Amino acid sequence: MSVLYDMSDGGGSGRNADVMGSDPLFGMCVDGLQKKTSISNQTRVYYGTTVPQFLPMTPGQIMAVGNFWGCSGLLIAPRWVLTAAHCGLWDNTEFCMGAQPHEPYDCMPAQQVINHPAADIALVELAVDATEWLPGVEPVPLLTEPLDASWIGTLAEAAGYGQMETGYTGVRKFTAEPIVYLGWDTLTLDGKGKQGVCFGDSGGPVMVLASDGSVRVAGALSEGDDSCVGQDNFTRVDVYRDWLESYTGPTMPVGPQPCGDLDSKGKCNQEGTWAIYCGADNTLQVDVCPSGERCSWNQGLNAWRCIDAAQDLCNGLTYWGKCFGNVLQWCDEGGHHARNCALCEETCVPSETMGYFCVPSSCGSLEFHGHCVGNVVEWCNREGQPESRDCTATGEICAYVSDDMGYWCVDP
Repeated sequence: MSVLYDMSDGGGSGRNADVMGSDPLFGMCVDGLQKKTSISNQTRVYYGTTVPQFLPMTPGQIMAVGNFWGCSGLLIAPRWVLTAAHCGLWDNTEFCMGAQPHEPYDCMPAQQVINHPAADIALVELAVDATEWLPGVEPVPLLTEPLDASWIGTLAEAAGYGQMETGYTGVRKFTAEPIVYLGWDTLTLDGKGKQGVCFGDSGGPVMVLASDGSVRVAGALSEGDDSCVGQDNFTRVDVYRDWLESYTGPTMPVGPQPCGDLDSKGKCNQEGTWAIYCGADNTLQVDVCPSGERCSWNQGLNAWRCIDAAQDLCNGLTYWGKCFGNVLQWCDEGGHHARNCALCEETCVPSETMGYFCVPSSCGSLEFHGHCVGNVVEWCNREGQPESRDCTATGEICAYVSDDMGYWCVDP
């Protein structure tokens, strides 16, 4: 799966320039909160996220995304997996999951594979109860409300174990993209040249935030753009819900979720579109921010909540932060902060799980979004080391792609 981080414009323009110029921490080497959080280089995937970018999925729901070693799937009930019919799975196949994104080694045998007679959607019945085989795994239920035009533009989360931009497979990855089209039995996501599902993600889920605040599966990947960063089509489960439930049984309502290590202060997602926190009844609460609001620090409540966008003192930033050129900016309970990574001999880079950080660097003036030297793209990677790729070797050219992506090899 190819996934790119949001890398807003590198210049000091607009309202962010005003914030940077007035912030007392700007340009200082301060051992800030983000500086203390380590960055894992375990998978060395430059553009991937091993946790959902948008949806507030629990660790158990994340584990429910599994691997058929060639296709992907999602556990939707203790003994049932949703996938695609074109995967051509046999009754003796195995469905593999795991707590770690790169270790899907808890494999369960299938009892039968049931392909829809006319649609690219399938069910795999497991021979065992997955919730007993892999303690902690939590099935993601079917979407029980119909998709209509109001869903266009809504962010959805796709997942799978397919090919990454490095060429490797076998690591569970997530990508959040907008729904851009609804066919009579398909929904389409658009990676807009920045991210997307890829080969081996077939059958993998697309998930949405339902009107009750629960995470639901809305479709299974049927086909996609060969570039892996274009438009991808998923077979809709709302259209085939009756067929699916004729085997799995009715989709049960989602019950209250425990808070885990989340407290009443809560947190925002990276896009600031929802707040998640521990409610008064010690269960997980999700507030989806309505139009005109965004998730930010509410000083009156001393918590992260949806507030009027005009009253957002963080100017659209969350604790995840962003890189503006080589300046890191983020917002926490103490307000807005900025750190000039270059003055600290560091580079501003994205991590896989916790947004953006300054890391010790030997890249000099080379930034994460990179530049072209002839037909060679050069950039500073997540470990603060310079890296390059010769676009000529793949028949491509080095070019500026977008403010999000920076420079990369592209099809001429």
